Amino acid sequence: MYDQILTENLKEIMEGMITGLQRELRVCEHTCQQKISTIRDKNSDARTQAFQEVDNIAKFLVRHAAAKSDFSYPRRLDTNSCIAALRMDITCHRTSTCNNLSEAAGYLQALKTALLSLDTYY
Repeated sequence: MYDQILTENLKEIMEGMITGLQRELRVCEHTCQQKISTIRDKNSDARTQAFQEVDNIAKFLVRHAAAKSDFSYPRRLDTNSCIAALRMDITCHRTSTCNNLSEAAGYLQALKTALLSLDTYY
Protein backbone atom coordinates (compact mmCIF):
# COMPACT_ATOMS: atom_id res chain seq x y z
CA MET A 1 0.00 0.00 0.00
CA TYR A 2 2.76 2.47 0.93
CA ASP A 3 4.51 1.77 -2.37
CA GLN A 4 1.46 3.19 -4.17
CA ILE A 5 1.67 6.57 -2.35
CA LEU A 6 3.54 9.24 -4.19
CA THR A 7 6.54 10.65 -2.32
CA GLU A 8 5.24 14.23 -2.44
CA ASN A 9 1.91 13.08 -0.89
CA LEU A 10 3.67 11.10 1.83
CA LYS A 11 4.93 14.31 3.47
CA GLU A 12 1.41 15.77 3.65
CA ILE A 13 0.01 12.54 5.06
CA MET A 14 2.69 12.40 7.77
CA GLU A 15 2.17 16.09 8.65
CA GLY A 16 -1.55 15.45 8.98
CA MET A 17 -0.93 12.48 11.27
CA ILE A 18 1.49 14.52 13.40
CA THR A 19 -1.01 17.39 13.65
CA GLY A 20 -3.73 14.98 14.79
CA LEU A 21 -1.44 13.45 17.41
CA GLN A 22 -0.43 16.89 18.67
CA ARG A 23 -4.11 17.82 19.04
CA GLU A 24 -4.78 14.62 21.02
CA LEU A 25 -1.76 15.35 23.22
CA ARG A 26 -3.02 18.86 24.05
CA VAL A 27 -6.43 17.47 25.01
CA CYS A 28 -4.81 14.84 27.24
CA GLU A 29 -2.52 17.42 28.85
CA HIS A 30 -5.50 19.67 29.60
CA THR A 31 -7.46 16.78 31.10
CA CYS A 32 -4.49 15.75 33.24
CA GLN A 33 -3.97 19.31 34.48
CA GLN A 34 -7.62 19.52 35.51
CA LYS A 35 -7.33 16.25 37.44
CA ILE A 36 -4.11 17.37 39.13
CA SER A 37 -5.73 20.65 40.12
CA THR A 38 -8.71 18.84 41.62
CA ILE A 39 -6.43 16.50 43.60
CA ARG A 40 -4.37 19.44 44.88
CA ASP A 41 -7.50 21.25 46.03
CA LYS A 42 -8.81 18.16 47.83
CA ASN A 43 -5.41 17.50 49.42
CA SER A 44 -5.17 21.09 50.61
CA ASP A 45 -8.72 21.04 52.01
CA ALA A 46 -8.13 17.73 53.82
CA ARG A 47 -4.85 18.96 55.24
CA THR A 48 -6.42 22.19 56.50
CA GLN A 49 -9.34 20.33 58.06
CA ALA A 50 -7.04 17.76 59.70
CA PHE A 51 -4.87 20.51 61.23
CA GLN A 52 -8.01 22.13 62.61
CA GLU A 53 -9.04 18.83 64.17
CA VAL A 54 -5.58 18.37 65.74
CA ASP A 55 -5.94 21.86 67.19
CA ASN A 56 -9.45 21.06 68.51
CA ILE A 57 -8.27 17.83 70.14
CA ALA A 58 -5.27 19.51 71.76
CA LYS A 59 -7.45 22.30 73.18
CA PHE A 60 -10.03 19.79 74.40
CA LEU A 61 -7.39 17.75 76.21
CA VAL A 62 -5.93 20.89 77.79
CA ARG A 63 -9.36 21.94 79.05
CA HIS A 64 -9.93 18.43 80.35
CA ALA A 65 -6.56 18.27 82.12
CA ALA A 66 -7.01 21.77 83.58
CA ALA A 67 -9.29 20.27 86.23
CA LYS A 68 -6.21 18.72 87.84
CA SER A 69 -4.65 20.96 90.47
CA ASP A 70 -1.07 20.45 89.26
CA PHE A 71 -1.71 20.94 85.54
CA SER A 72 0.10 23.92 84.07
CA TYR A 73 -2.37 25.67 81.78
CA PRO A 74 -0.59 27.18 78.73
CA ARG A 75 -0.50 30.95 78.28
CA ARG A 76 -1.48 30.60 74.64
CA LEU A 77 -3.93 28.10 73.20
CA ASP A 78 -2.24 27.45 69.87
CA THR A 79 -1.60 23.82 68.94
CA ASN A 80 2.10 23.81 69.80
CA SER A 81 1.52 25.37 73.24
CA CYS A 82 -1.26 22.91 74.01
CA ILE A 83 0.88 19.93 72.98
CA ALA A 84 3.78 21.25 75.06
CA ALA A 85 1.51 21.64 78.11
CA LEU A 86 0.12 18.14 77.64
CA ARG A 87 3.63 16.74 77.29
CA MET A 88 4.45 18.18 80.72
CA ASP A 89 1.43 16.46 82.27
CA ILE A 90 3.22 13.40 83.64
CA THR A 91 1.49 12.94 86.96
CA CYS A 92 -1.26 10.42 87.41
CA HIS A 93 -3.71 10.78 90.28
CA ARG A 94 -5.47 7.65 91.38
CA THR A 95 -8.42 9.64 92.67
CA SER A 96 -8.65 11.77 89.57
CA THR A 97 -10.69 10.85 86.57
CA CYS A 98 -7.97 12.32 84.36
CA ASN A 99 -4.76 10.34 84.00
CA ASN A 100 -1.62 11.94 82.60
CA LEU A 101 -1.88 13.13 79.02
CA SER A 102 1.79 13.18 78.01
CA GLU A 103 1.24 10.08 75.87
CA ALA A 104 -1.64 11.79 74.04
CA ALA A 105 0.69 14.72 73.35
CA GLY A 106 3.07 12.36 71.58
CA TYR A 107 0.28 11.03 69.39
CA LEU A 108 -0.89 14.54 68.52
CA GLN A 109 2.64 15.62 67.67
CA ALA A 110 3.14 12.56 65.45
CA LEU A 111 -0.14 13.28 63.65
CA LYS A 112 0.81 16.92 63.17
CA THR A 113 4.23 15.92 61.80
CA ALA A 114 2.60 13.47 59.39
CA LEU A 115 0.24 16.19 58.17
CA LEU A 116 3.13 18.58 57.64
CA SER A 117 4.84 15.98 55.47
CA LEU A 118 1.91 15.87 53.03
CA ASP A 119 2.71 17.54 49.76
CA THR A 120 0.53 20.53 49.01
CA TYR A 121 2.06 21.24 45.59
CA TYR A 122 2.52 24.94 46.19
